[in-house]
Amino acid sequence: MTFEERYSLAISELKATPIVEGNYAPPMHRLLRRLGVRVRPPHYSPIWFNIFATGIPFAILWGVLMWLILWQSQNIETGMAFAAGLIAGAIFGVFMSLYYRWSFNRNELTRWDKLVPVEIKSNASIQDTPDPERDGEH
Repeated sequence: MTFEERYSLAISELKATPIVEGNYAPPMHRLLRRLGVRVRPPHYSPIWFNIFATGIPFAILWGVLMWLILWQSQNIETGMAFAAGLIAGAIFGVFMSLYYRWSFNRNELTRWDKLVPVEIKSNASIQDTPDPERDGEH
């Protein structure tokens, strides 16, 4: 099974849960997919990947905003601001990764390597044999 087939199965499984689309297809994952990176939905990604995929963008955005809004006027050293951004990103990444793992378990999702298409048998493949109970014959 190809990556894209498995990805489609994972998305179908996620759509069947109460999880909202913005949660299983966050902006960073959508951006990476548009750039051609083969990235799993976060619920199916390894914990370490989710830590980096959520923590790094958060650290950059939060660090820059804090620098522009607060730290620059307080004369905070650049190194200290950088370290604070990294720490905030790491904490955010760990908590998001734990959330994705918890949500995966709570919604009883299938492991990535166990995702397989479900074959639906059509009525034509079932032999039309008489059923004594259904047909009233005893």
